Amino acid sequence: MFKFFLWCAVVAAGTTSMAASWRLSPQLGGQIDESTVRKQVPEIRRPADLSAILSGLSSLREFSHLEGYHEGEGWLIEGELAIQIAELSFRFTVAELFELTQTSKQKYLGEIHSPSTINKLSAELSQNLRLLGYLQNTVSISVNRRAGQAEYLVDITEGEPCTLAAIKSSFTLPPELSLGVRVGDICRSDLIRRALEDFSEALTKEGYLEATISKKDLEYSRDKRQATLVLVGSLGTKTSYQVNNPERSYLERFLGINPPPEGIDYSQVDQGEFERILRQRYHGIGYFDFGIRQRSLSESPEGNRLFRYDIAPGQQFYLGAVQFTGDTFFAEKLLLKTMELKNLVGDFYPPSNESIEIAVTKLKKLYQDQGFWEVMISTSLTKMRDQAGLMVLQVKINAHHQRIFRRLVLRNAAGEKLVAHEKIAELGNFLSDHPLKKADIFAFEDAVRSYYGQQGFSSVKIDIHLNSRVDKNSDLVEITATLSEGIREHIGKIKVLGLEKTQTKVVVRELHFASGDWYDTSKINQSRTALLRLGIFAEVRIIPLRQPRNDASTREVDIIVEVKEGNAGSVVFGPGFSLNRGMSYMGQVSYNNLFGSGRRFSLRTSISEERGQNSIADPGAHKAATIIGRKINLGLVEPWVFGFAADGTINYTYQATADQLRLFNDIFDLSISVVPPYFAGKNTLTPFLNLQINRTEGTSQQEDSLIATGSSRIFRSGLRLKTDRRNDVSWPTEGYLSKLTLAWANYLFASDFRFFQWSFTYNRYLGLSDNVVWVTSLSLAAFENIASTADYAILPASERLLAGGPDYVRGFSRQLGPYVKVGDAPEPPIGGSRRMVLKSDLRYKVSESFGTSLFVDGGNSFFSGDEIQNFQDYYARRSSAEVPYSIEDNLSYYFQDLLAHPDYLYTKNYFSYGASLSYITPLGPLVASAAWPWREPKSESCRAHEENCFSRATRNKAWPQWYLTIGSEF
Repeated sequence: MFKFFLWCAVVAAGTTSMAASWRLSPQLGGQIDESTVRKQVPEIRRPADLSAILSGLSSLREFSHLEGYHEGEGWLIEGELAIQIAELSFRFTVAELFELTQTSKQKYLGEIHSPSTINKLSAELSQNLRLLGYLQNTVSISVNRRAGQAEYLVDITEGEPCTLAAIKSSFTLPPELSLGVRVGDICRSDLIRRALEDFSEALTKEGYLEATISKKDLEYSRDKRQATLVLVGSLGTKTSYQVNNPERSYLERFLGINPPPEGIDYSQVDQGEFERILRQRYHGIGYFDFGIRQRSLSESPEGNRLFRYDIAPGQQFYLGAVQFTGDTFFAEKLLLKTMELKNLVGDFYPPSNESIEIAVTKLKKLYQDQGFWEVMISTSLTKMRDQAGLMVLQVKINAHHQRIFRRLVLRNAAGEKLVAHEKIAELGNFLSDHPLKKADIFAFEDAVRSYYGQQGFSSVKIDIHLNSRVDKNSDLVEITATLSEGIREHIGKIKVLGLEKTQTKVVVRELHFASGDWYDTSKINQSRTALLRLGIFAEVRIIPLRQPRNDASTREVDIIVEVKEGNAGSVVFGPGFSLNRGMSYMGQVSYNNLFGSGRRFSLRTSISEERGQNSIADPGAHKAATIIGRKINLGLVEPWVFGFAADGTINYTYQATADQLRLFNDIFDLSISVVPPYFAGKNTLTPFLNLQINRTEGTSQQEDSLIATGSSRIFRSGLRLKTDRRNDVSWPTEGYLSKLTLAWANYLFASDFRFFQWSFTYNRYLGLSDNVVWVTSLSLAAFENIASTADYAILPASERLLAGGPDYVRGFSRQLGPYVKVGDAPEPPIGGSRRMVLKSDLRYKVSESFGTSLFVDGGNSFFSGDEIQNFQDYYARRSSAEVPYSIEDNLSYYFQDLLAHPDYLYTKNYFSYGASLSYITPLGPLVASAAWPWREPKSESCRAHEENCFSRATRNKAWPQWYLTIGSEF
């Protein structure tokens, strides 16, 4: 910014024909090289020469002011180089001003410092403060110059806010409505305006169609600390509508069904508009003979009007056939499939205008994707002659010329070419002599911008022209793309502002860019997302400050990362209830920024009633032993491990639970979670080390039969891979979720067992319509090659796989899988070393908050043949002849056997069915399920001897099992 001061004396004195030299002031001479300008204008002969000198100097550098003075026989050029505003600090006392100051900061950072800039900023802040109700505000700005830049310190004195002392109106407010503004509110013009807009909208919805409400200016007191809000206007007459359908059947009347069309807001239209919408809605769902039998009007003593309508909808028509004429380039089967006019059961929807418009849009896209850009489609509905209640949809298609791609020509404006054309051409999804899609041109343009943006060309311009040549019935298209690369920008200094407790390195390590990198807007956005994901910062702003050009083609961009720290800690406590465990109480303390390093610490504790536990007592004991369920978890997460962006987790968990057995666990877990860059999608790879010290307690009989296996120590290492490509966590309608775990246990750290463990889960989500989703799930798990330091190589009770409950096969009151028969009495199921679970849900989203589903579950757990032999060998050594032990209902198979024997799915697995209601939350659905047993498989021993049959279902199979879960990934 500069000022031109041209001395009028140059013209008045007649010196325009005399040559005069010019020079720079000493202050400017050491800061600017004027040689280029001096070559162009060596002397001043006329006013235009002085103007050219000042313009030329301004093109070299930016000035806060630039002036020319006549001095003796020559001219002196004086001025001051412009400096940028590098920092804006604000001091104020009212928290609501934070957003206002941040807006000013974004606007003025990087601007040129000058007195006019100070005045402009001060005036804007003062005006905005007045709009917020602070009429007595003062704004003062002090400037510090440091290292060639300006730092503004803005002091804001708000003063006392103005409040509403009274509200006057020329009409009576309806008792059912609220104005939204009360006496005592601050005189904020924006909030008052918004409240009156909402009030006017509410009046319209209540039927006050003639209401005219306006606000006079606020009437302020002398000291401007109070004001009176004055409203003028009138409400007019209230209008409402009532629709009666005398042709409803007795059942419709009994159920209160009236009328079919939904979504009409009767209060927001006048009478003529209401009748038009009513007729249109009935036509839209197939009532083409719709008519209005009678209209009546009644008025209340207050002057309100009620319009009553008796309607005759007539017969409802359905779409019986679709006929295509014109340019049917595609097969009729494909055209019908594209229009998607059929519903789930195979019948056509009633021919609503909306559904037909959507179908035509899809049909146009099909043609346009094949190069028919100007395709025109018209539709009409006619009644079928032979069948009553059915309509024919006539679809006429005029495809016009098909566009065929021939070649892509790339050019650069003004000779620029810093990026190879070969690389740019690869970004296009064009195939020679194939139909040209419009979408491919837009995608090419976006890809070019993105690629150039990654190279520092944030202002690249792309000009695309299409040149066509008609060949028979096709247009052969040549695409010419002219590229103007513009200024190339690289990142200079990076400054972090706003930190209070957090260390600077925590912010810097999350940035996807560094000094010297090319300026890439996508990396700026990725960095902002990464910083917010830490859970430390309430706000993150990344502000670029563009410096003067270094040369004709490059520019440096300094980056200011401004953060506002949020509340990093939380304390949670609450009760809960489970049908199996009874009452429970949970408490959690967490902190996401330990020592300002971004480390996350958590302590979670819970106790539960364990009311489903069996009392464990030996014969002759005076009192059965029971426990209170408890769990303690200590966790520490290091977000960067060895300088890499990986979450390192150290966890210690102690828990005690009880049902048929008492189980005590001490679990030490060390893991590192990374997102591999060579995997596409949302993938997490987690190597882990795990040490578990387990103890299971039961009766002496349960210990003898290896239902309870006492104490054990297990050390394992492994990998977990999770791929989550669901489109929504709370209610997924597309994509899949897969989890794979591989683990090896060995004898390190005095471990008692050695085995190989694996599990795989795959959930698939398929949207059948906008609100209907079909979900299927397959889950497999197994322990292989089990060995032990004890005298038996049998999986400890703490590791055995269970197949019942809310996460697996619902609907059975007892756990699924094999059980131990002690003499003639069955002991409870003990789980297995292999498990398969199949699930299928048909889900319907009732609203944004609720969903329902019908489901079928199937699955089982079992031991391998070798493991059953180990049980039998152990029983042969330990059990007595009077009380023999045996494993029953072990319906064993290898998963690969299902390929040759698919009937195993039905004959060796339990099945159930049920329904559920879901409350949708951002963390996942809260699901209440009711499930019934459907089928229990029978072992050979059960079929031969009925006394060996052990049912997992309740005696009353009509009564369901109830489950309540939250946040399930299925």
